[in-house]
Amino acid sequence: MAAQKVSKVTKKELAAPDEFQESMGKLVEIFRLYGAWVGAGAALIVVGIVGGVLLSRLGDSRAIDRSSAFLKAAAPLAAQPNLKEEPDAEARKKADADEQNRARQALEALDKFLASNAKSDLAGAAQLSKGAAAMKAGDAAAAATAWKAYLGANATSPFAWLAWEAYGIASDQAGNRAEAEKAFGEQAKAESGLARANAFLHLGDLYNPGAKVRPDDASDTAKAAEFYQKGVDALNGPVDHMPGPQLVTRKTLEERLQTVR
Repeated sequence: MAAQKVSKVTKKELAAPDEFQESMGKLVEIFRLYGAWVGAGAALIVVGIVGGVLLSRLGDSRAIDRSSAFLKAAAPLAAQPNLKEEPDAEARKKADADEQNRARQALEALDKFLASNAKSDLAGAAQLSKGAAAMKAGDAAAAATAWKAYLGANATSPFAWLAWEAYGIASDQAGNRAEAEKAFGEQAKAESGLARANAFLHLGDLYNPGAKVRPDDASDTAKAAEFYQKGVDALNGPVDHMPGPQLVTRKTLEERLQTVR
């Protein structure tokens, strides 16, 4: 459903950089609302949107060549495993290994792309994609480094809140809870109520003893409850008229809240 929205970007929106970034930010929000966000895979959304639009937006041959090189470098991230409806354990294991190999290929290609295009308009998208590739390759620390680099250069980007969420997830998985909490705190400043609610869900999970990433992680049920309640409040309104994604997030927050009371 979300993919169909791409065709609705108008020529007027493509004409001015500010308008372009604003419209793309709104489009990413639509992807987020309808479930295309899959943890640290935010960059894949940006690859599809930014890459596809840039190819039609940039006119000179060098820019088109650069866009093509970026899309080629990021292409392994978009490949889907060829699995049966109910794959056995061996097939799943092979698919996971193949995905990690593709991610490593993408990492190498994106590093080469960034080495010669560090100051191009596509450097940010390449950093986002590099973070996704590192995460798929099983290197959360490298993913966090890539997303932090993106945020350092694109703090006001309409994609920044997505990168903060991805950076927080990667930091937590890499064992850096302080950075994870900081990242989700930044995400909680987003204009979108759903983005804020998900940020508070992440923050609550950091302190929920039942949602630990590692057995020795510190927990604090009072803090967890406080964050979950803030998430519920971010989605305040008539439940009967609440869109599906917001309703699911709110119900999740309410259920989490019950576990720590």
